[in-house]
Amino acid sequence: YQRRVHGEDLCDTDPNKLFWKIAKVQWNEELLEKFGSYTPQGSKPGEYKKYQKINFEEKNVEGITDEEVQQYSLGLAKLFACMKFTIELRKEDIARRKEFREKKKKEREEAIQNSEKREQERTAEMNARKEEALNLWKEELAKKAAEKQKSVEQTDEKQPEGEPVKVETGKEEEFKFDEEGFYKEFDERVKPIEIPPEVVEENDDDWDLSLIHI
Repeated sequence: YQRRVHGEDLCDTDPNKLFWKIAKVQWNEELLEKFGSYTPQGSKPGEYKKYQKINFEEKNVEGITDEEVQQYSLGLAKLFACMKFTIELRKEDIARRKEFREKKKKEREEAIQNSEKREQERTAEMNARKEEALNLWKEELAKKAAEKQKSVEQTDEKQPEGEPVKVETGKEEEFKFDEEGFYKEFDERVKPIEIPPEVVEENDDDWDLSLIHI
């Protein structure tokens, strides 16, 4: 079953009971090639019959000891040991890769959160710097207006009484803030956070994990 042989090619009606007159036909070069090419590592997507899954295989040999099989047949005992060892390797590989993917997912999620937090801090600091620069610009503008008012009064220019002095700001007096320069300085000081690529899911359809605790 590990090698994707169908039950009807091994059994009569019950997939739990081997029917040798049928199964012996499967003992050929093709089956040996399947044994030789099989590896318990890596993703194994595909459609598996219930009896071809690890869950069924383990349950099917539950309670059978190596000694019992060895007393029956030394050759069969070696196949039995090989099957159990392969199942354990396969389960360990699936569990290890699943744990690795979960770890990478967590790292990516943390990187995304940290990147969003950095972006918020970046924007907040830019706004604070911009507001600070705007206040300084307003103070400087008021200072220039006051100086011009004082100069007008001192030079006794003809100015209607009570009418405030108008300050023509012009384009040179427009407020400007170098956002590009700020972002460049911030990015050099606080490096952008690299977000790992999205974790690609792997299909291990030969082991139904939803049944392992049942």
